[in-house]
Amino acid sequence: RPGILEKLGVEYAALRRANPRIIACSISAFGQDGPYRSLPAFDLILQAMGGAMSITGEPNRDPVRMGLPMGDLAGGLFGAFAVAGALFQRERTGEGRYIDLSLLDCQVSLLTYVAQYFLATGEVPGPVGSAHASAVPYQAFRTQDGHIVIAVFTEKFWSKLCTVIARPDLVEDPRFATNAQRHAHRHELVPILEEVFASRPGDDWLAALRAEGIPSGPINTVDRVLSDPQVLHRGMMVEMEHPRCGRLKVVSTPVKAIPGSPQGMRPSPALGQDTDAVLRRAGYTVEEIAQLRRERII
Repeated sequence: RPGILEKLGVEYAALRRANPRIIACSISAFGQDGPYRSLPAFDLILQAMGGAMSITGEPNRDPVRMGLPMGDLAGGLFGAFAVAGALFQRERTGEGRYIDLSLLDCQVSLLTYVAQYFLATGEVPGPVGSAHASAVPYQAFRTQDGHIVIAVFTEKFWSKLCTVIARPDLVEDPRFATNAQRHAHRHELVPILEEVFASRPGDDWLAALRAEGIPSGPINTVDRVLSDPQVLHRGMMVEMEHPRCGRLKVVSTPVKAIPGSPQGMRPSPALGQDTDAVLRRAGYTVEEIAQLRRERII
């Protein structure tokens, strides 16, 4: 929270005096300045104040929190990008930088085209469920045994979809001839498609849709995600040796560097695990480190 580093005497100005090359990234709910700077917040508060909850869920229903903690996750992602950029700049200038990252700012940034739509039209976007605000059909459909999603973003996919569902008449129907028309008549088209997709199992539909190259997929539960053949092939599930818990299965990194060799996953370090190594790298001798430990500084 703003002001804490100053109380501890390690604000950036003090750090910079000790080392002008130092890079520091402060991540707080609302940033280091502004009327909300001292307010506490968690992920839920940020999703709400940043607009995400107002566009998530079904129309005419209560607001819904996103299933993933994007209020928190976005801060980590933007923070990593910011520090990487500061490191690159330091290679050119030799100077460090202080980064003031607000989690609310991150949420506002993620509004992207939704915010731009409001700025351009003055219309306040609302929730559309699993559907898309302008592309139709682009949503989830119930099947005999679950749900699938389809994404018809071009007319090519629309005509192929009509072939797959054995409804060539829909291609010729002037109400659905273009995406603009399908959008205007969404409430007439969607019930037709809902009835069609409910007639067969999801895997049957996906096989037929993918055979025609139509973007589609199942709505996987977490257990199905973690056993999906593509996920396993890409090495997204790995085993890791933990010093206290033994061998664990964990989710891997999505970053696949080419060329390069696969990097094994390591557990987070225990408290103080790398203290000696860090201090030695900073120039402390073994005796000096021992003295710090005797004085309970570390």
